[in-house]
Amino acid sequence: MNVTKHVLNTYLQNRALGVSTGHVYEVKRFLFKFLSATNWRVDFNSTLDYLNNIRVNKSQAYYSKQTFQIIKFLNYLDLPWAKKIERPQPVHYQPIKVSDEQVKDAIAYFKGDNQTIALIHLGCDSGLRAEELYQLKIENIDLGNRTVYVKHDPKNGQSTKTGVSRQSFFTGKTAKLLTIYFESFNKQNRKRHLFNKITMERKFRQSPIRCKMTRHVFSSRWERALGPSGAKAVLMGHSNKTVDCSHYLSLTTEELHNIYDQVIKW
Repeated sequence: MNVTKHVLNTYLQNRALGVSTGHVYEVKRFLFKFLSATNWRVDFNSTLDYLNNIRVNKSQAYYSKQTFQIIKFLNYLDLPWAKKIERPQPVHYQPIKVSDEQVKDAIAYFKGDNQTIALIHLGCDSGLRAEELYQLKIENIDLGNRTVYVKHDPKNGQSTKTGVSRQSFFTGKTAKLLTIYFESFNKQNRKRHLFNKITMERKFRQSPIRCKMTRHVFSSRWERALGPSGAKAVLMGHSNKTVDCSHYLSLTTEELHNIYDQVIKW
């Protein structure tokens, strides 16, 4: 079957509904490589050859991601032989461990950089994903109530992994650091994101930790403090394929905030 760029773009437009632009870009990159390698003509044998090549020459995680996206695209094209392609076994990920010393080293590394120091503290306090931190705007931060609102609003460049908006909290120390950062941010364009993704990823390249590691810091600190796992799952936006845990917890915002303040004492 010959595939045109129009068909690919139509598929990507459908995929863009409810997901971040970063995810759509990654899917486009995967599929463009695949179609270029097969000269924009897909059949069972050429697809298997391509997948076998990346399985041998790339990491298991990369192979799994690309195979998953290619199969979804082939199903979109309604190709019956797509069902014959075996899905890779789930990748076993080693949990990321980040020590308090590494966090301190990172803060020392960024000494004088109010934006990045505020980001590190906010990530460690709230448990947000890196992509969620990058998408924050100033109106998503309530300094008085120490609350961060994680919006799922793809039309305005904000999305969550679960497709549901939520909120988390942060400490008084982080509120002070955000206040300092906002003083300079307010003098600029308030419509832009607080922590631009490209800028922040460049800053973290040589850092003792990466932005995504702050989420693991929150999780490990919560567990060490013996905080309730259900409340943590709600704050971090964990998804359950059957029923969201918040359905059973039915916690009010005030109750969740009180639990947070009892657990978070750093």
